[in-house]
Amino acid sequence: MRTDFSKPPALLAVLALTSACWLPTSGALAATGGAAPSADTSVAAPAPAATPAPPPGPAPAISTGSTSATATPEPAVVVSTGAVSFRTRSIALFGHTLNFAGAARPRDAGKTIEIELFDATKNTWVRATSTRADSHGAFLAHWRTNMLGRVSVRAIVLRSTASPRTAHTASATTSAPTQVTVYRAALSTYYGPGFFDHQTACGQTLIPALIGIAHRTLPCGTLVEVSYGGRRLTVPVVDRGPYANGADWDLTAGAAHALAITGTVRIGTLVVGSVPNTPTLGLPPAPPPAIAATGGAPAG
Repeated sequence: MRTDFSKPPALLAVLALTSACWLPTSGALAATGGAAPSADTSVAAPAPAATPAPPPGPAPAISTGSTSATATPEPAVVVSTGAVSFRTRSIALFGHTLNFAGAARPRDAGKTIEIELFDATKNTWVRATSTRADSHGAFLAHWRTNMLGRVSVRAIVLRSTASPRTAHTASATTSAPTQVTVYRAALSTYYGPGFFDHQTACGQTLIPALIGIAHRTLPCGTLVEVSYGGRRLTVPVVDRGPYANGADWDLTAGAAHALAITGTVRIGTLVVGSVPNTPTLGLPPAPPPAIAATGGAPAG
């Protein structure tokens, strides 16, 4: 059973979370910044059309090399090239509202602005929402997210609601495309004290520096991107649980510390891939051998 701790243990204060990557895998797996999940009121979201695991969009490359395990902020998305410019957040929760504030050219004042998503299953752009530019060309559109994962988005000016758009027309009146990430909302606890030095269900030794997450059914080594409080971090499944507090996920103390989580919280989650499960998965690498001051040979 996992126990929820309302305060991080004092031992976490000495964690060296800016050291090398703790996922011995293949491609680049950096903990990248993430904007805080939307504070808009959630609605009961319908099941996404695509299978959520793996989610739509490209999975991140994974690295065997050294990266940081420190979660860092990610700025808002700003698109300033093309016929339309706009600003939006880089992440959202499934079933929440993502806002697009922007401007079209003065000559397009009063025209309809559509926000479009790229549907990879159909290999085409589809309408997400629409609004009308004001007398200065400014607009504000709202999309109630209904697609999980990495979603390519763009804004387009409709020349006339009575005439169909052609590829040439769309190309001449669109913004540059950009990408946002839509996460599934979930409840998470964290665990550590009382379990340290025990073996996880996936075979790792639980220590304060272990970066990972527990789930009841996902295979060991599944990579999960976690977004919370303006930060995002990719962690591997290393254990089973949680079994209390109605939680869906259970972060290790090291992962919770990296995300500044101190209790039971609502997070955004996205399955982004998998790596081989090994006894060292999620653990800090061994330090390099000491080099003698003279001669350059390892100290013996």
